[in-house]
Amino acid sequence: MSRTDMSTTVQQVRRTRQINLVLLAGILILINLLGTNQFIRWDMTGRGIYSLSSASKTVIRDLEDQLTVKAFFSEDLPPQYASNARFVKDKLDDYKAYGRRKVHFEFMDPGGEEELQQEALQYGIQPVTVRVVERDRLELKQIYMALVFLYQDRTETIPLVQSTAGLEYDITTAIRRVSRTEMPVVGFLSGHGMATPDDQLSNWRQPLERHYQVRTISLDGFELVPPDVETLFLVGPTEGLNEWERYAVDQFLMRGGKSAWLLDMIDADLQQSQEGMAQPLELGMDAWLAHYGISVRPALVMDRLNQEIMVSQRQGFFQVRRNIPYPFFPLVRNLDTENPMVKDLPGFTLFYASPIDTVIARPDSTSMAGTDTIHTWPASPLDVRIEPVAFSTEESSLQEGFFFIQPNPAFAASNFTGGPYPLVATVTGNFYSAFDSAPVVPDTVIVPAWIRGPVENRLVVVGDATFAKNEFVGVEGNVPLLLNIVDWLFQDEALIGIRAKEVDYRPLAEVSNAGRIIIKWLNVLLPPALAILAGLLWWRYRRRPRRQQLLASSKWEA
Repeated sequence: MSRTDMSTTVQQVRRTRQINLVLLAGILILINLLGTNQFIRWDMTGRGIYSLSSASKTVIRDLEDQLTVKAFFSEDLPPQYASNARFVKDKLDDYKAYGRRKVHFEFMDPGGEEELQQEALQYGIQPVTVRVVERDRLELKQIYMALVFLYQDRTETIPLVQSTAGLEYDITTAIRRVSRTEMPVVGFLSGHGMATPDDQLSNWRQPLERHYQVRTISLDGFELVPPDVETLFLVGPTEGLNEWERYAVDQFLMRGGKSAWLLDMIDADLQQSQEGMAQPLELGMDAWLAHYGISVRPALVMDRLNQEIMVSQRQGFFQVRRNIPYPFFPLVRNLDTENPMVKDLPGFTLFYASPIDTVIARPDSTSMAGTDTIHTWPASPLDVRIEPVAFSTEESSLQEGFFFIQPNPAFAASNFTGGPYPLVATVTGNFYSAFDSAPVVPDTVIVPAWIRGPVENRLVVVGDATFAKNEFVGVEGNVPLLLNIVDWLFQDEALIGIRAKEVDYRPLAEVSNAGRIIIKWLNVLLPPALAILAGLLWWRYRRRPRRQQLLASSKWEA
């Protein structure tokens, strides 16, 4: 090749490189211009933890006015909280990107400015005292980690962002609250031993009031369910409702009110039982409840997958406390993967649960016909669909007729057969009134016109009420289940998805005893075997003639 040709080739290469650089710069500029109007993110995590859910995007896009978020965060946070501010800023950036200029936020450190401290105090925000180690000394330090949401003339506050877990749920909840003019009402029926947020369900009040108004409903004195109540909970009645109360609940359903029925069929309490015995509850409402597709069998589910309890046992001269399996506390992991109410839950625990009867929804079923403590209810066919959404495992059984709940460490695997049994179910479809007319009432009581139906509606049935009470609601998974039930009844299923993003349970698959032994020995023998094999291969490679090594190297480079 001549010198002229070489010079021409070099110039062509340089020109090609320059053109490629100009094209690359143009592409980058175009991407940046598009990025100012379009926000795109690829989140490879299993539940999309680092990106906003569709529900959060909808809440932001539905804002009709400007939303201002004030982040009161100290600049010199302790190491255990140092990443919180950055995470909050990234999350607020996402909200701002999808808010289309309706969301504005600012960070401020009130630590050294008295004016900002007074502003934070007006919003109900106070510094938090934490322990930090500085210069090899343990010191107390006051820090700010709070968010304030301002919308029109309303204010909502997250007084402490102590953890980034569930932050999107907290922020979206705060935005929903501050942008709503009215909160939906959840009612809890009282009387007849039913639990309410005023007593045995007091731990429900705070998480529920983040989205709803919570109210206790009494039907004494021929009262009806107030018209602004959209969802009604009946939690653990120990005796049957009277005729007027049943009529009031019936008409609530006929006007489209949603309901949840958490029913205990067996009076079981290990601490208060005599000689480990339990008794069935005689509610006298079976035929009435069956008219709405609700039927819970008077039996106890025993599951091999269960919550352990601590018991005292005598060993020689000593009392020893140890945990043993207790099959009457089933761990519910067998969930419907399609139903939004449960599909993303890690599971939950029920206590003395009873199975739900799904046969009554069949057209040929006669189990509706019957007499209870009021009168005979009509045995008309149901126009509803009963869908179980949570089950016991296949290794489960029932205790019926005779109920003995004393812990027994000697439960054999052969005792657990017959499962799975439905424990939570939804009932949807067209509902009809269980009454032919309004009951007779005193002349001074004004009764609205009787509604016969049909009305399209939905309700939830759980064969256990104990799990919702204060002493048990803190068990993992129980609070998310209760909140999901409320959201599903309100048909606010998008909110369920946000809550589920931070709830993750990924246990290892169950393997047999033989499989465990194989895996154990593979872990013991496979690593040294691979090391020995690698050593042998390296030894054979080192013994090859120098020429073969060079040939192999040249082939590899080629």
